[in-house]
Amino acid sequence: MSSKKNQEFIKLFGQNLRRVRNEKGITQEKLVQLSGLALSQIGRIERGEINTSLDQIKTISDSLGITTSKLFEFEANEEKNTSKEYYTSKEARKKLNVRSCDLMHMREAGKLKYVKKGNAFLYEKDSIDQEAQ
Repeated sequence: MSSKKNQEFIKLFGQNLRRVRNEKGITQEKLVQLSGLALSQIGRIERGEINTSLDQIKTISDSLGITTSKLFEFEANEEKNTSKEYYTSKEARKKLNVRSCDLMHMREAGKLKYVKKGNAFLYEKDSIDQEAQ
């Protein structure tokens, strides 16, 4: 069983994978075609629900045309961003004037930067403010 610290690492890995994939303009469906992995598998990895294998990490990085180390570059970024300010989901919905499901779709599409604390999503103020413009 993974420790809570490892669970957070797995979630950060998944969030970073989603960020890198979106930066390259590749959808999950396209990544499925490129990698041969199942769509549900990629989704679970990106949501941090599973601890993926090194074999799959190598397959994904090759499919994205990046080094495997690029998928692990999130830890330093997370440590540097400890002073960020966040909106709650309610505040983010109000600022963007969207429904809960629209906020979730924006988050899942990689349009918003966020952290998950327990069952709550906290959205970086800069990310929300930029999207609101």
